[in-house]
Amino acid sequence: DIAAAPVRAGERRRAKSHRARELVAPISSSALAQDRARRERDEGHVPASRDVARAIGVAVHTALERWPIGAEDAQAQARAVLEAALARRVTASALALASEQAGALLASFAASPLARRLDALAVTFHARELALVLHGEGGAGPTGAWVGAADLVFEEPGGLVVVDFK
Repeated sequence: DIAAAPVRAGERRRAKSHRARELVAPISSSALAQDRARRERDEGHVPASRDVARAIGVAVHTALERWPIGAEDAQAQARAVLEAALARRVTASALALASEQAGALLASFAASPLARRLDALAVTFHARELALVLHGEGGAGPTGAWVGAADLVFEEPGGLVVVDFK
């Protein structure tokens, strides 16, 4: 016990020094969440629950990966895909809010230059959900390879463009 006393004293000094330091690290995730909730409340935004937000993300991704390239009514078709995907993933009580928020995301995409660029791809479009297997270096991944899928592959004058919707 006598030998441990200097160690405890050293630990106490480090703890005291640690408590006295200026906070330079990012604030906690719970504090960030509280701040975001306050800002959303002040702006009149009703945040979706984590499960509903995840369902919105999956539904928007589904609508984008099935975007009817070159179709005149592409946004309407994508909206139907979006609504069906939401109906499978959220409760009836959350559907209206989820539909409103997901619809706003889809409408934002539809109005973007990227959507116009996507619709212009009808003749250079190559693949959707193209399986990819890339050799990993140094035993990367459990199989020594990276496995995934490209959401969209199309051709431009400079070469192929690989898209991953996020």
